[in-house]
Amino acid sequence: MVFPRNPPPKAAVGRKKTYGYVAWQAIERERYALRLNDSLPRARGCPERLALSNVQTGTYGTFAREAYDWLPEQEIATSVHTRPSDHCRYNIVTHPVAYSNKGANMPNKYTNKLHNKRVLVLGGTSGIGFCVAENALENGAVVIVASSRQESIDKTLSRLRDSYPDLTDNISGHTIDLRSDDAENSIISLLDSATNNGEHPLDHIVSTAGDSLALQPLSAFDGAATLEKAQRVRIIAPMLIAKHAPGKYLRSSNQSTITLTGGVNTHRPGVNWSIPVYAGAGLQGLVRALAVDLRPIRVNLVEPGAVETELFSRVYSGETLEKMLAEFKKQTLTGAIGRPEDVSELYVYFMRDSFVTGQSVLSEGGLLLAAGLTR
Repeated sequence: MVFPRNPPPKAAVGRKKTYGYVAWQAIERERYALRLNDSLPRARGCPERLALSNVQTGTYGTFAREAYDWLPEQEIATSVHTRPSDHCRYNIVTHPVAYSNKGANMPNKYTNKLHNKRVLVLGGTSGIGFCVAENALENGAVVIVASSRQESIDKTLSRLRDSYPDLTDNISGHTIDLRSDDAENSIISLLDSATNNGEHPLDHIVSTAGDSLALQPLSAFDGAATLEKAQRVRIIAPMLIAKHAPGKYLRSSNQSTITLTGGVNTHRPGVNWSIPVYAGAGLQGLVRALAVDLRPIRVNLVEPGAVETELFSRVYSGETLEKMLAEFKKQTLTGAIGRPEDVSELYVYFMRDSFVTGQSVLSEGGLLLAAGLTR
């Protein structure tokens, strides 16, 4: 991409409906830099590709289109650089060019679907849950993360606020222990806190929460207590959320969702997976039943394969970790291991598509199709 050495000429000042702003990579003249208003999400100010305008024809790029939509009635200050973050390594500068009336009146019916929606993410302090929180923020949502440890909540809020300094008001967190004997009251307390006692109801609830899987031979099975433990976070907690959230805490609408998390091993269990698969299969059925019982609220399930999260680093290290990752990669058609930021797209998809409910969707790199193949 070639940029001119000198900044572009100023265009004539006109009515706001006629003129917009086009993104340019920082060149040489600080006087053309601008500061984005706080209402413009960080992601919209940090496009992966900057589309240059054609000053003569008055065309414009993606960034200009979105910037104008977010700031239709506000003056944009000049001569102040944007502040880059970990997710934005650009300093953006602009200059005004002709903005067609057709473009100015075009609604953002796709990119704004989650704007100002309230999203609660249980298990949102690490792995897939953390990336769901990031993804929702970048789509304009107000995000509440929940986890069992206050220390994890504090670290997560700090990470998110550092990455999205213009969205700090859209980020909060609360603790909850879904494994406790008093989980029902803990869930009610969380819902109260997340919605200010129902004053600001949620639009979406996501649960990526889990606990350690009890892999053991059937000879070690000791009855109902083991099954109850396997269900506590994955089955019982979602049922309690479904019992208490709709109405007061979760809007009763086909625009609202509850999205749960299972796993590919339910479809292709390994040795000693009887108990975890018992819970996973129950979750598949539960999602379909809840979709019926909670209608019009939509209920869906994401079933990931092997995803490289912080958990891998905690369990494995060094050469052992590399061998484990290589083995997982060989088992897929894509030759890759899952990334939490990619899997998070499924959760956002379920939020955005108001016509899907009662469904289970896999993100597993073709693991099931690859069974029996050699790479």
